[in-house]
Amino acid sequence: MKLFDIILAIICGEAAALILGDFLIEYDSLHIIRWTLLFLVPILGIALLWATDKIVKKYKFTSEIVKYLLIGMVSVLVDLKIFELLIWIIALEIPIVFGVVKGISFLISVCVKFIGNKYWVFQETARERIKEEFIRFLLFTFIGLLIDIGGFLYFSKILGPQFNISEGAWIKISVVLAALAAAIWSFLSYKFLVFKKKKDDSPIPQI
Repeated sequence: MKLFDIILAIICGEAAALILGDFLIEYDSLHIIRWTLLFLVPILGIALLWATDKIVKKYKFTSEIVKYLLIGMVSVLVDLKIFELLIWIIALEIPIVFGVVKGISFLISVCVKFIGNKYWVFQETARERIKEEFIRFLLFTFIGLLIDIGGFLYFSKILGPQFNISEGAWIKISVVLAALAAAIWSFLSYKFLVFKKKKDDSPIPQI
């Protein structure tokens, strides 16, 4: 297991902990849960990478999924926080405004996804194809954006709050559910259509 993988697993784990902490903030007045998550989730991320690293030679797909999910946590955190900031600034609860703001936050997180997926998840190091990859990445990400926005509007405005969850918490849940739907599409398209390696590609040097 590479040192670089461990460092990124810690960073991604902290992002996941912050997301979970946001959902539980109403039940964590002393911030005990938040601090516990900040300690335990990165360890879980490292453990998952270690476990998949042991079987990576036979099932490399599993390692890519774990890394993809970890990078996804960072992009979701960026997506969520930018969305909350923009909604706070605009202060208009209109479906079309929600959709536009969600699209902006989603696109900002794209840069995080591209770098993370290219160089860490799929370890595609070829630089001569980076423009082509980025164009394809944007195309398939745009389709993911439509899935993301459509899913968000469905969960937040059509389906509405469920299970006696507050409207504010449900908005956050809607952001995550929509992101998960887009993530499934994105992983498959990135792996098989964007960052598919050629035989002459050299691996990333180990750290």
